[in-house]
Amino acid sequence: MSESFFSEAMQDSGINDSALAILQHYLNGTPPLTAQITAERILAADPDPGYMLVRAASELPAAHNQLVDIVAAMKQSSANSMAGLYIELREAWNHLDSDTSAAYHSEDCTQWININAWAARLLHRLPDESFLRFGFYTIREALESTSPPQQSQTEEATLSANSRALDGLVPAAAQWILISGQEMYASDFSISELGMPRSREAWGRWRQGFTEAGRNEELDEETRMIAQEAAERMGTIRGTS
Repeated sequence: MSESFFSEAMQDSGINDSALAILQHYLNGTPPLTAQITAERILAADPDPGYMLVRAASELPAAHNQLVDIVAAMKQSSANSMAGLYIELREAWNHLDSDTSAAYHSEDCTQWININAWAARLLHRLPDESFLRFGFYTIREALESTSPPQQSQTEEATLSANSRALDGLVPAAAQWILISGQEMYASDFSISELGMPRSREAWGRWRQGFTEAGRNEELDEETRMIAQEAAERMGTIRGTS
């Protein structure tokens, strides 16, 4: 597992050093620890390890399944331990609302995609309304929101900026479909206070949005490919071609 992440995380005042060391031992397998024992030891060292786990998920995609195992074990040990995790995830999504350019027009884009992929895995493993909300927000931002052009921008510059944003937004949204699309569709969930339709009602529109992104030559090839894959997956989930 990436040693650079742990060396940098040790300098982060928001992370408990003892909890971080336990996490490092678990991910490295030295010594071999079960997720349950790891979760118990982390909670003993830090009753609120949500920030550490979210940061790890944003930088260590290869460890996503192990991190999900820890969260599942934490939930078994203490339902209260989930509150801090929800708060930290919400902070990441609040960042989306407050500063889209910082989240999607820079190197942070990869970390944003990683966080969404991990949250989607959490939903797949631990069906929860809070995780559904995060998925809805991401998909809505990618497929239903447009950034207004700045007065100083030319039309060409605006299109370029929007394309760069979508190169972060669309792959992040696709994670929810590819990893936990079945759960999203089956839940028939809605965020009524945002005026959002239920997931099954929105399914066709979302699928069309991914299809259009897959054909948008302004986007990176990798973005187009994952958009096409998400659209195909949505058809399979709903039983349409």
